[in-house]
Amino acid sequence: MAEAFLSAIAATVLEQIATVVSEEIRMAYNVRNDIEKLKETMSRIQAVLLDAERQQHENESLRRCMWKLKEIFYDAEDVIDDFKCKSLREQVAHDHNISKKVRALTKVPGRPSSLKLPGKLKDINNRLNELATEWDSFNLQQLKCDPKAVDKNVRHLSFCGSKLLRVPEALKDFKNVRTVLVQEVSEESKRIHESIIDLCVSNFKHLRALRLRCYSPLTTLPNSICSLKHLRDLDLTGCRSMGKLPFSFYKLRCLQKLKISGIPLKYLPDRMESLIELRHLEITIKAKHLKEIREGCWTRLQHLGLIECDNLECLPKGLQYLTSLRRLDLVSCSKLVSLPRSLIFLTRLEDLRVSSCKKINLQMEPTEFDVKRPQLSLKTLSLWDSDELKDFPRLLLQGSSSTLQQIQIGICNNFEVLPTWLRNLTSLRKLEILNCPKLSALPEGMERLTRLRQLTIKQCPNLSIRCRPYVGADWRKIAHVQDRDTPEY
Repeated sequence: MAEAFLSAIAATVLEQIATVVSEEIRMAYNVRNDIEKLKETMSRIQAVLLDAERQQHENESLRRCMWKLKEIFYDAEDVIDDFKCKSLREQVAHDHNISKKVRALTKVPGRPSSLKLPGKLKDINNRLNELATEWDSFNLQQLKCDPKAVDKNVRHLSFCGSKLLRVPEALKDFKNVRTVLVQEVSEESKRIHESIIDLCVSNFKHLRALRLRCYSPLTTLPNSICSLKHLRDLDLTGCRSMGKLPFSFYKLRCLQKLKISGIPLKYLPDRMESLIELRHLEITIKAKHLKEIREGCWTRLQHLGLIECDNLECLPKGLQYLTSLRRLDLVSCSKLVSLPRSLIFLTRLEDLRVSSCKKINLQMEPTEFDVKRPQLSLKTLSLWDSDELKDFPRLLLQGSSSTLQQIQIGICNNFEVLPTWLRNLTSLRKLEILNCPKLSALPEGMERLTRLRQLTIKQCPNLSIRCRPYVGADWRKIAHVQDRDTPEY
């Protein structure tokens, strides 16, 4: 149902826009103007979503309009998120060169961003404006946040009042809720958080999505959570005090998306392999090792994120059994030192992102036991903030020579040499190198990368000198690249 997630998507996008506007990210006037227009239009639409949800069951045109809005909101979320990530990477790379002493004494102002906001933003604004005309024709009204005034058949509930201390009694009569989003409630009252969970368990038997995104003092979930047999999407990222999950957790067998990153879990509950429908899993774990992944377990998992696993020393055995995995994120795993060779069996893996894993070295050279080169599907490799990184995972990249399109590497102080075999990655279209001060040259044969369209080199003083147009020693290797961002020294 379109209405099930529309309010949640709108709230998420507006929150992202507010972050971009409030942070010290300087943008060209036209870019900021486009963002402000998007915010204004979305806010106007969001204000009457409650009335739209009440009427859409009896109005086919309104329902179709809501479906269109959902697609536009999704596109807007992708564009804003992409801009935030790129802007943050640029700022981090810039700030990394400033000494700690100077940073302690002075505040570094936001710099005018050289990044271009994707042209899709104007298209999104145009699509949204066109649809806004149709939206206005429904004469929707802004309803007060009074549960008694809301249709009991509403499918989406969003709690967003910082002064909310208890669950309104009227909500106990709602039986068809499919989505519960907790964005902001009283942080002091543990009871309100427990009451929301109790309400979901006792009344919303067909709940599909439960998202606790605001800070929550909950230390665990009740065992009765297993009664939500239709739950597909569970986000507990706001529960920073939660130390464990209930024993009955494995009974949520319809779960497709589970986000428990940022939660200081000591271990995962037993029988997690029973969650056979999982597609998306993000976790934080304080253990040194994860349980071995057995054959037949999580065969539908497409996205795995290990976030802030401070004590994790190695990835779990049995990764080769995640046969559907498309994206692997390793973020702030400070004791992780390497990747297992079993990754070469993940033939559907498209995205590998490693960030702030300070000790990791990704060297993965072919051996005599590798009978033939694996046929992989990697499209994007992103490596950030590692002092030990000195080489690329050769076996993974050469196995993806016909699919790899993008490489990003940044804040790797001891990365000195790009491999000579880089010239064999003939499908490469985008190469970003930021703040790798010891990197001094490009490998021979770069001109063979005829599909390379974007090249960015920043905070790499020696390499930038060699890449100066027409006079640099490495200029001939990159002269064919259409879009170059290589500052002149």
